[in-house]
Amino acid sequence: MIELPAEPDGGPLTWAPVQVTVDKVEFVWLDETAGTETCGEYTETTLDGLVRITEGDRHVATVAQGRWGLLKGAYNARDACAVLPAWVAQVEKEEDTKGVASAQFWSGVHAVLNAECIVGCNPLVAPSSFPVAIRSWGTLEGWGHPWAASPSRVVYCLLTQCAAEQRLLARSLLADGVWWALTRRSTLDPEVKAILGQRGSVATVFKRGTRAAATKGSWRAAVLRSTKTREDWILWASLGAAASAPLRADLKRRLDGIRLTADGVVPLDLACPSAREAVLGPAGKAYLHPGVTVGTDGSLKSNAMGAAFVSNLTRRTDACRPRIGTT
Repeated sequence: MIELPAEPDGGPLTWAPVQVTVDKVEFVWLDETAGTETCGEYTETTLDGLVRITEGDRHVATVAQGRWGLLKGAYNARDACAVLPAWVAQVEKEEDTKGVASAQFWSGVHAVLNAECIVGCNPLVAPSSFPVAIRSWGTLEGWGHPWAASPSRVVYCLLTQCAAEQRLLARSLLADGVWWALTRRSTLDPEVKAILGQRGSVATVFKRGTRAAATKGSWRAAVLRSTKTREDWILWASLGAAASAPLRADLKRRLDGIRLTADGVVPLDLACPSAREAVLGPAGKAYLHPGVTVGTDGSLKSNAMGAAFVSNLTRRTDACRPRIGTT
């Protein structure tokens, strides 16, 4: 017989009865964020967690609601609509080579590196777990700027950058700076590879077949599923980021321990920058509720009901003790 460890507080059967205070219970049946908004010649239609942008009868793009809200916070809404076609064309090209990393992968990398900024990602798929995310230092396409001081801990994503873009970014890679760079052999420029080897070293290699790539079109379908990479992804660390052998060994151990799954799910943490995107989605109001939110989240294949439980008191998703009526 397997003995389960006792719960610290004795478990649910020992808890005092919880009285439901009806006047403090709120039911929300409709998506209060759904609707239509006009931005110049563009129309935004929000429904079921997606935003469809049109210009007259022309469909411009469909984007996950949370991501669109994040971009609108960084740009004038009309300007964001106007640049969408270029972003969409770019990210679709990048997806064809499985060169777009999943949100789950970047969330794990950010947790290990504690970096302030990521450079090199298309704004439609840049990881919101980073406080600052820009396509390049020149255009600053993304969010998190202007800043009071330039970011000092930076991750460079060179998976899909062309040779010219890589060389431009490589100018910022100082040996005594704190930076990391993610590359792959098929796209890494030889000149940039030499610079990485001179001013840093390989921190770890995410082998081919690692579930680190985002599924195609996830940004337009509001899904987080991940897929396997087609080749090795190599993460480099500057000499300033990992100067000694013990530090490099510890860094590799933590990076290799990142949990990557097929569902690509990233646990919600309201203290993480990625919470900004979640709060801008259809369930944002619930995440900011000053008490406890409990909700069903659709049926599972087993015919059971999936359940979502979010507590703003613990600032993370958790199956903690219920506090109904204490809001």
